[in-house]
Order: sequence, then C-alpha cells, then structure tokens
Amino acid sequence: MIDPPLSAEDKAAVLALLDTHDLAQADASVAANRLNAPAVTTQTATVLRPFTRQEVLALLSPGTLGNIMGLPIAPKIIDALNAGDPQAVGEYVAALAANTKMTSEEAAAVLAHLQQTTSRTTTVVGPAPFAAAFPDLEYTVAGSRYKAFAHPDLIAEARS
Repeated sequence: MIDPPLSAEDKAAVLALLDTHDLAQADASVAANRLNAPAVTTQTATVLRPFTRQEVLALLSPGTLGNIMGLPIAPKIIDALNAGDPQAVGEYVAALAANTKMTSEEAAAVLAHLQQTTSRTTTVVGPAPFAAAFPDLEYTVAGSRYKAFAHPDLIAEARS
C-alpha cells in the first residue's frame, strides 16, 4: 500500500505510461524495473576529421613549404595548423593560392584534406521514463520514501 494513495489522474497516467512502454500486462516488478531504467540513446554525427600539422604540410612541395615558411605570417599559419582550425587554415590556403605562394593543385589537396569527415558516436543517458513522467511524485511504501520512482506497489495500485 502506498501513502498517500494515487489520485485517479495519477492512476490513469501510470496506466498510460505502462501502455506506452508495452508493459500493460507485465508483472508489476518487471514493469517497475523497466520504467526505472534510464533512457539510453546513441547518436551518430558526421564531423570534420581532426588533422595534424604534419598531415597538411606533407601535401605541399618543398618549394611551396619554403615559400610559406619565409613569410611573416608563417607563425600564424602554424598556430592555426597546430590548433586544428579548419576555417583558419582554409582561409590561409585561399590567400596563399591567390597570391601564388602555392599551386592551385596543392591548395585543392589541402582543402580536400580539411573537409574529410568521420562519424562520432555519442551515448546519451536520459532520465528513466517514470522519472520523466512523474518528476515530483513522492510517496511512502512500507516506511521507505520514494520520489519519481516506480515501485511495484505503485504499479499494482494504479492497476487496481
């Protein structure tokens, strides 16, 4: 027996939640366990692949590399490469190619390298379905206090 008893509105909401999660006919303990399990989702996103300074510089001929390293702006270009900043590196490459400090083929190779992508998968743990539906529901069962938690006795009371 839970204290205080569930209101008619809360009973209906618990039954609806059970239906939503295909637990209407499940044992009260099984239903409570599933409703208390955190929601886990996996998200996959396509992101730019990180690059290194060495990878980018390896795409340049020794003559081009010498031309660039002799420029006063070379330390800023190296900083952008070390930071892995594709936007800044891309802007430097465009400016260098426009000023004939690198060939259009080298510029295209570097820009293509900067645009390579990879997939990144992230696991997101969200609230349990019961906690999400009833974040403020507090009650007592056999002297133990619960908040936003589906106890088997609560499931049984909702079904009564």
